[in-house]
Amino acid sequence: MKIKKIISVILIFAFVFAFAPYNTKAAGTEDVVVKVLVEPSLDYDWVSNFNEGLAAVCKDDKWGYIDTTGKLVIPCQYDYHVDPFKYGVAIVRIRKENNYYDYYFGVIDKTGKLVLPIEYDYIWNFYDGLAEAGKDGKKGVVNTAGKIVIPFIYEDINSHGYIDGFPQGYVFSDGLAAVKKGDKWGYIDKTNKTVIPFKYDYAQPFGEGLAAVSINGKNSYIDKNGKIIINCSGYTPIEPFSEGLALVTGKGNPMGGGGEFGYIDKTGKFAISFERYSSASSFQNGYAMVFPGNYSPSGVIDKTGKYYSDPPPKYNADGLAIVNTGRGIADFEAGIFLW
Repeated sequence: MKIKKIISVILIFAFVFAFAPYNTKAAGTEDVVVKVLVEPSLDYDWVSNFNEGLAAVCKDDKWGYIDTTGKLVIPCQYDYHVDPFKYGVAIVRIRKENNYYDYYFGVIDKTGKLVLPIEYDYIWNFYDGLAEAGKDGKKGVVNTAGKIVIPFIYEDINSHGYIDGFPQGYVFSDGLAAVKKGDKWGYIDKTNKTVIPFKYDYAQPFGEGLAAVSINGKNSYIDKNGKIIINCSGYTPIEPFSEGLALVTGKGNPMGGGGEFGYIDKTGKFAISFERYSSASSFQNGYAMVFPGNYSPSGVIDKTGKYYSDPPPKYNADGLAIVNTGRGIADFEAGIFLW
């Protein structure tokens, strides 16, 4: 009985914080009146934040959704943690037989109706209504209308952007997607037409009109016609161009605990020379996150390479803030980790 009371209290607080007025002034300068708009009618093991008017809830290890009145509108019938609604749909999972940690993925709308059947190996988050998905060992692209936009014929798709180590970004950037067919990479458009031939050993997504590719051990940046614009000498591309700069690495293995990181401009010249960090990110809103290592907290650098242990006021004002545990950058407006 005590456990149920605690769960009820947690649920009340979840609704309070979901609908409480937000005071943008400094803490302590103004009183904020919080009113509970919804009284919980059910006890749940977990309640997530509201998104597009619905919140995910868990009961007896099964997940469903409630609306802002507290009514259970989609029954608790899905496994693992269901995704929040975005573009009017949500990704759900059903556990495979005899494999507790493996799932089939599908997509539902706000009535609980299946938009995509629960039969996919995975479905990453939707962006601009499109999402990378996997089925029977092949990869393709689906949309929020339940249509297969790109058929499941590719070995890999290089989606841009990672959250907690999983691809969550846009499949198409600058109108093209980097895909792998057989053992080679190339680029397709949204009609699945091959725009740049499959001849690369590796290919990054496009960023600001350029994409990093590798062929026969040589790295370069190409334009959307496949023409080489920058020959990479003495460094290896890490991230696509963002705000006119691209993250590259020199000596050391960034995936193995640190290396030399720098930033080049679109002429291939270094805008910020190599510095040794455990990790680094692309620029967003004039700043990039870096992690110096040696148990130091993460900080940011500006486009001159100046390091800040705490983000300057402009950084916070743009809706981004450093998560000062070394995890990365959070976009509070979108509610996601960017890096």
